[in-house]
Amino acid sequence: MRILRPLLQLKGEQSNKKKVAKNPDQSTLNKQFVHAIVNKQGLLDEMSQSFINLSGYRKNYLKGGSVNRVLTSSSAQRIRQVICHLSDSHSYTSCEITFITKAGEHIKLEALCYFLKERSTERIFLILKNNDPEKQIVDDLFTQKEHFRIVAENTAYVQILLDNNSNCLFISPSARSLSGYPIKAIKNQNLYGLVHPEDINPLWEVLNNSDIIEKQSLQFRIKHEHGHFIPVECHIHKIYGDFGSPDYFVLNLHDISQQKQHEQDLIRARKKAEISNEIKNNFLTSVTHELRTPLNAIIGFSRVLDQKQFDPEAMKQIEAIESNGLQLLGLIDNILDFTCLNASYYKITQAEIDLDAFFRKLAPKVRSDQKKFNKENLEIIAEWKIDDLYPTITSDNQLLLKIFVNLLDNAIKFTRKGFVKYGCRPYGVHQYMFFVEDSGIGIPDDYQDIIFEKFRQMDQSMSREFGGMGIGLTVTKQMVELLSGEIWVKSENGKGSSFYFTLPITSRNTLSSAH
Repeated sequence: MRILRPLLQLKGEQSNKKKVAKNPDQSTLNKQFVHAIVNKQGLLDEMSQSFINLSGYRKNYLKGGSVNRVLTSSSAQRIRQVICHLSDSHSYTSCEITFITKAGEHIKLEALCYFLKERSTERIFLILKNNDPEKQIVDDLFTQKEHFRIVAENTAYVQILLDNNSNCLFISPSARSLSGYPIKAIKNQNLYGLVHPEDINPLWEVLNNSDIIEKQSLQFRIKHEHGHFIPVECHIHKIYGDFGSPDYFVLNLHDISQQKQHEQDLIRARKKAEISNEIKNNFLTSVTHELRTPLNAIIGFSRVLDQKQFDPEAMKQIEAIESNGLQLLGLIDNILDFTCLNASYYKITQAEIDLDAFFRKLAPKVRSDQKKFNKENLEIIAEWKIDDLYPTITSDNQLLLKIFVNLLDNAIKFTRKGFVKYGCRPYGVHQYMFFVEDSGIGIPDDYQDIIFEKFRQMDQSMSREFGGMGIGLTVTKQMVELLSGEIWVKSENGKGSSFYFTLPITSRNTLSSAH
């Protein structure tokens, strides 16, 4: 009779199809059972209207079809196992299944499975009903607890839950590998007992400062069971209660011992490099100073000899001594400037520079450069235009002179015939543009981006026609930038080069100090 009643109800539902709502409605499960009959092959033989409504499919689609149409693959497999095991001697069982509607909704149900035998035909009668809600809640809680346990035991971070008195309410198992202490020894004791005495105040400030809201991170040291301290990085989350004050603190800690060791290694390596660099700079500075003394004597005596009357061949040799001496002196000056700039030894001396007077004093230097490179045949053109409102600029006179000497040296050295022109003109707003132009060998397009790099020249071979170390333009660029300026080049291979650089009328350093 217990089985016949549902069968009668099933027939009654089928005879009253028109009275049942056509739309699938899961709420039906709360009012009546959902029935179906499955044969030994796992095919649906009969089903109640409530079963059809729940699925959302038409009866013609479901009847004769596999239970896979309305169950997940694991649930269908479970039903097939039930079909195999149920018999006259074991006629009832229950299991949990997941029902899938036509709309794709997954519904967890309990399936009551009864064995039916009519003559020689064996079938399974299914009654589907909702799981006990309270049981489902408990199952979900146990599942969540298990998930939290797995995460807590397998994370590299140490997770600590503190109350508002800084007592440990929970600590993850990974704390054992960090501190060496058993979890029971840490739990329920005050956090400050594990922290290095020097780090307690910063930690207390973060935990108790009301201005620090919700999240904060800091580094401190945790005491190890063996007595030493482990550096950790800690991310702190404040959990606020109903009255606006923090009830709990969640701490996520991880060991940063390796990071600290790398930092110390880098600091030591940096100090070692700085000492090595200082020794190198001191050596270069000392060598260049020592070289200048005898070289100045050589150049000076060659000029004395130049005043006397010798035969043409001897005069030519004296001129060669002076020319090569001047080139070597210029090279030594560049090395000294390069060393000082890279060691940040230069100190800018700001002063007003009268541009007209500056260029008039520059003229003798240009004539000296001509003699240095035996280029007296070149036409030297000086052309400067001064704004009546701004006849002076505020800058470093010595650095400006060095910039021009380097650019003029370059222009004269790489120009076999023609001209070298230099000067300045107003440019933009409160700026002057200075220039050095020549009709020399020019610079190919693919070299124009690298000529300001140190030790770079167009011809890198040992037998190159033009000498030099390739640091003159590097030094020049650094000096221009030191004076808050900008430098660039325009050139065409075989048709000369033009170097331009800008300087502010009033130094930006002066403006910033005035403010």
